[in-house]
Amino acid sequence: MRAVQVNFQVHHLRDRPGYLLPVLRTSRQPFSLDETLSSSLNGAAVVAGTRRGPLAPTLWTSHQGRAVPVRISVHRKQPGTLVFVGSARPNPSFLYEDTERFELLIVIDPERSTTRLTDTRAIVEALSVIARSAVEDAEAPILSLQCPVQLPVADASGDPAAERLESWPEPSRVAIRAMLALRNASSELRCRVVARIAKRCRTNGFGLWISDLRTGHGPGNWINLVAVDDAAAARFRESVDAGTDDDVDFVVPVTLVGPARVGTTNAVLSYLARCDGIGVAGCAISALDDLAFIHLQLARSTSRFDEPLPSHEQWLEFNETASAERSLEIRMHDLVTRLGGRPAAVGDLDGQRDELSPSSRVGLKMTDYQLLAGPTILTSHGADDRKALWFSWRQDSEQELSHVVDALGEAVRLSGMASAGHFGAEGFNIDYLVCRRIRGTSFRAKGKLIIDRRTAKDSVTPSPHEPAETRLSVRLEDAWRDLLDHRRIGGIQDLSVAWREYYLSGRRR
Repeated sequence: MRAVQVNFQVHHLRDRPGYLLPVLRTSRQPFSLDETLSSSLNGAAVVAGTRRGPLAPTLWTSHQGRAVPVRISVHRKQPGTLVFVGSARPNPSFLYEDTERFELLIVIDPERSTTRLTDTRAIVEALSVIARSAVEDAEAPILSLQCPVQLPVADASGDPAAERLESWPEPSRVAIRAMLALRNASSELRCRVVARIAKRCRTNGFGLWISDLRTGHGPGNWINLVAVDDAAAARFRESVDAGTDDDVDFVVPVTLVGPARVGTTNAVLSYLARCDGIGVAGCAISALDDLAFIHLQLARSTSRFDEPLPSHEQWLEFNETASAERSLEIRMHDLVTRLGGRPAAVGDLDGQRDELSPSSRVGLKMTDYQLLAGPTILTSHGADDRKALWFSWRQDSEQELSHVVDALGEAVRLSGMASAGHFGAEGFNIDYLVCRRIRGTSFRAKGKLIIDRRTAKDSVTPSPHEPAETRLSVRLEDAWRDLLDHRRIGGIQDLSVAWREYYLSGRRR
């Protein structure tokens, strides 16, 4: 009997208002999604999701005497969009329910939402130290990594008096948020994890925050440990040979999928850290259904290279090459080369291109991972005057995720926060969404939507007693709840909308 399989879909596409809902609608997809991750970064979007069930026979091939799911089906091949459908064996020993969720946040540039060339190497540097500390200091799995993200309420200087300033924070800045699952957590273990990261932050001028674990303080409450050091940050930027420090003008979405295990993210980032001319403009990394989805937006980190970028057809050729015939490290090597970077050494090939030295960290940790890449997407950025609202809910039924999200979109329109239909150019977009199974058929979801601040604030009557942000949140939550009831979408609990993450009800790490 074959091992349990988890089917997955990964969508790489251009970010646009309303990109998520068509992806979630079952009628347009090979199968509906259970656990789901969605994120829009730098003008590109990724949607990854899983569904347990039988594997399509066309995805099985025989390789070296074993039946292994090694074939990826590529759908929707139009320019600007690639959809990958495949299957992988989950890691049933990837258990973290009884662990402490420990979060930290590294601030690279507190003033900018756009990523510069030097930022791409700074992001690699910060991601690498987080991943390495998780493995070497705590042997802890990484549950999520996200960049860019919204900064804590206090300003980046770490002034404690500013922690509760009643200002609506910007939707995102060049920063990284990580969540680790610590077993047998203690103050000693937390200090060991943070010490290595804090030392690197001080050297490079990055800011560092950790989650506030005091009783009554949930997600979105932070304590500042290291303040941003502009002088040290400038020295770091000077050390990056970027030519000019312009904004990144393109990204290539790359997703690695395989069994969730400790050390895989560290293996990928350690490899990229040794490559020249390539950096990371953004990331969305998460564990879903015991599979790891490592999504990175790769970009050139220097303006000195002006060779043409890979075409859509070249990305199709890259992805349709059978992964069973080529090792992952060789494919990573080819990927970096296609982008104009200089790959890290891949070890002795012993006369054969696809035979790697067993000392390869990627080769040892990720032999059963699949690499999905492309297309090339030009970066774009939203209007400056946009703000974020957080939302969350729990559902105790096999309710389609699309039904809940569609009701949210309609609630935004009915609340007067969008002026061009559900997801018009002046409407809103879902910037981030993660939905995970918590037990049986129960799921918990949390996300962040981006709205036009002026349109939203104009939709509420000014009041000297209550901030407009609070009134917006309450109005949207009530409209969303009423729509779910009217459409008889049952099993929804702990539904909440707030303009600060820590204001959400039903919070859980």
